[in-house]
Amino acid sequence: LDKLILEGLSLKELTDPEFRAHAKELGLGSAKKARARGLSYSKGGYGIALLKGRVGRDIDAVDVVLHEIGHTAMARMIRDGGPEMDEIRGLATSEEGRTAMREMVKQMHGGKFTQEAKKQLAYFTKDPDEFVAAWFSYTMMARTLDDSATIAAAYKKSGNWGQALSNIVRKIAA
Repeated sequence: LDKLILEGLSLKELTDPEFRAHAKELGLGSAKKARARGLSYSKGGYGIALLKGRVGRDIDAVDVVLHEIGHTAMARMIRDGGPEMDEIRGLATSEEGRTAMREMVKQMHGGKFTQEAKKQLAYFTKDPDEFVAAWFSYTMMARTLDDSATIAAAYKKSGNWGQALSNIVRKIAA
């Protein structure tokens, strides 16, 4: 990741009441019901807010932070007029895009299409931005754990949609 992705990024650790107030101010739903551990925002600057005591110190905490960094990077891409997000949103509504997304969600679940993967796919189909943030996090962690072969295979199986997603992740991580 180059310094631009983190430049000017505010990082806060909030108590539960502060986190709920911040989510409400941003027009988000109940963080408690969603079991949220972090949120990102681009209103009034770019930032990430983490819920004190809920993020933890395990690999899931890394996933939360990377996921939210993905969201802030996408917001910057949109602000800068990059065509990548429009392209990926359009592809997500196509049969090819949904098939590719299913394959990638399956990869994120160890190559198995579990019940949890099915729920995630339904959520991501409704909100492709969430999928891009999740895939960005997964990709960064796979690279860190030296598992780039899994990522390359998923892109290859996913045709044009995989190429478009690869371009976004490369741009965020460049």
